[in-house]
Parts: sequence; structure tokens; C-alpha cells
Amino acid sequence: MVIGAGILHFAIGTVAAIVAKNKGRNFTIWLPLGLFAGTPALIAAWRLEGQADRVSENPNQ
Repeated sequence: MVIGAGILHFAIGTVAAIVAKNKGRNFTIWLPLGLFAGTPALIAAWRLEGQADRVSENPNQ
């Protein structure tokens, strides 16, 4: 049971890193973060703005 929960935790963390990467963030930073934090990292990655969204909001910067 504990091993299954650990595998699920790492899988969720990996998904968090992939979501963050798809939003333009650095995968090598998000992978360890996701593996450590699991579900909270996935929630944080979902809430990230995409890099293109950030640029289009402030075109003068």
C-alpha cells in the first residue's frame, strides 16, 4: 500500500513537471519540485500562466 502511494506521488509530481514545461517553465527545476511536493506541485503548475500569456499582457516591457 505504501509503495503504491509513493509511486502515485512520483507520477503526480512528474505530471506537474510536464504541465509546467508545457507552460514554458524549466523542466529541470520542476521535476525535482514535483517529485518532492507531488499534488501541491501539480496544483501550482495548473495555476501557472503560460509564458506567452505573460508576454502578451505587458507588450511594453
